[in-house]
Amino acid sequence: PTYSKAFYRGARAAEKVRKYDIALNLIEKGLTTTPPPTEQTISEFNTLKASVQNGVASQLAAQKKEKTKGRVDAADTSNLLRAITTKGIKIANKAEVSSEQMAQLQKSKPYFGKSDDMLHV
Repeated sequence: PTYSKAFYRGARAAEKVRKYDIALNLIEKGLTTTPPPTEQTISEFNTLKASVQNGVASQLAAQKKEKTKGRVDAADTSNLLRAITTKGIKIANKAEVSSEQMAQLQKSKPYFGKSDDMLHV
C-alpha cells in the first residue's frame, strides 16, 4: 500500500499483540510512502515508534529476569545437593539433567523416587 495510514494501523495492531519487530518494520515503511506523510502523521508514527521501543525494552528485561531466576534456582538446587551429600544421604548415580538444563527447563526441584528410595535431581 502507498497509504501511510494503513501502515500506521498495521503497526498499532502489531504493537498490541507484542509483535514489535513487525511494528517497527511497518513504521519504517509508513514513513517512506509516496506521497510523503504529513507532519501530523510523522508525529503519530514517532509516538508509536517510542511506544514500540518501550515494549521491546520491557520484553527484553522480562526475558533477562526469567533467565536469571532459572539460574538462581539451579544454583540453589546444586547447593542443596551438596548439603544433602555431606549428610550421607544417597543420591542417584547420574544427574538426570545438568544445572544448565535445569535453568532452561525451570524444573530445579529434586524429588525422591517411589520405587528406588533415591533422591533424583
